[in-house]
Amino acid sequence: MPNIIKLPAGNFKGISGSLGKGFKKFLLKLGTRAFLVILLLLLITICFCAFLFYKYTALVKTADLEVSLIPAKFKETIYQSVIKEWQAREVIFNNPLQGDYTDPFE
Repeated sequence: MPNIIKLPAGNFKGISGSLGKGFKKFLLKLGTRAFLVILLLLLITICFCAFLFYKYTALVKTADLEVSLIPAKFKETIYQSVIKEWQAREVIFNNPLQGDYTDPFE
């Protein structure tokens, strides 16, 4: 016979009842002042978006950039292999497959 864990049957309604009354009062107060709550949420959203904008645009522009003294090296062999691959793919895509296909919309 499998072991079944049984939870004790406690009075959880008394605990959640007091929290539920306070929460209901809180929601009722929010509901009566719905316009002000929406304005407050809009203000919070605008402040958050302004913070993100400042963080990712204004701070990036003013940050000191380190200049590397070693110039980047261009590897001609890798470049030529990529160009050959692109040309091979272009030839494949430009040549249609040889086959007699029926029109599926007829």
